[in-house]
Amino acid sequence: MKSNYLVTSLLVLITALIFSSCTTQDMNRNDDMDIELTGKDNGTSVSLKNGATITIRLEGNITTGYAWDIKEIDENFFKQIGDIEYVKKESMDSNTDENSPVGASGEFVFTFSAIQSGETTLQLQYHRSFEEGVEPLEVFTVSFVISD
Repeated sequence: MKSNYLVTSLLVLITALIFSSCTTQDMNRNDDMDIELTGKDNGTSVSLKNGATITIRLEGNITTGYAWDIKEIDENFFKQIGDIEYVKKESMDSNTDENSPVGASGEFVFTFSAIQSGETTLQLQYHRSFEEGVEPLEVFTVSFVISD
């Protein structure tokens, strides 16, 4: 009877150790060198390593005149890599742009590199750049803690 209890306890302990090691890896995933954020990450805080690459993908529809662009960035902490890209969502029937419906939405893609340790905030805005004095339709804000 005691041996069954001992074996069961040992199995429970081993299982708990296995699951706890998996949880630790998931919690530290923001320390990876490549991080991808979406609109669901708006208002969050992200920890990352200096030198990490951050890709932000935000849904939008450029055919409406609205576009995502940078509202606030501290260039002491981030360097933009390349230009902002607009990628049309692919048609449900095909992977070619030729079959995408006219006026279909897409994604704006920003890529940055963390270049200095510290804390900073990045803001992107979805607005019509030609409409002066008008509040943006949406603002995307993420706080970053960058470590060596």
